[in-house]
Amino acid sequence: MSVMTFLAANTVADWVTATGFVALALGMVIVGLHIFRKSTRTDADTAASGIDYLKRRLEHQRDLLRSAWLWYVGPMVPGFLLIYLGYWMADPGRPIFAFVAGGLTFVFLVLVVVLNRRAARGIEAEIRGLGE
Repeated sequence: MSVMTFLAANTVADWVTATGFVALALGMVIVGLHIFRKSTRTDADTAASGIDYLKRRLEHQRDLLRSAWLWYVGPMVPGFLLIYLGYWMADPGRPIFAFVAGGLTFVFLVLVVVLNRRAARGIEAEIRGLGE
């Protein structure tokens, strides 16, 4: 939905849907800023060498993956909710699109969280292997 569509919204459902797209875009900006901020090296990273550096970077990646539900999925949920609410409000007699699309989005977001948690466990195993 473009800015012109947002400004041309005629009904409450249009406004809710447009607000959802704005919230989704804002959530993506928040995610991008978080990734940018967390991907920069710290003084502790540059001071470490060899195995210590690798272990510290792996721990950092593990922690990011474990908390992906909070900083990666979470900021986009309000946008999705508003979008599907707006579609449902536009035609409350036929809520099938909102329910199916919302359900598929929910399943996809849960899958993202599960895969990130699984990747975090894999990195945890790699960290333990470094200590041997």
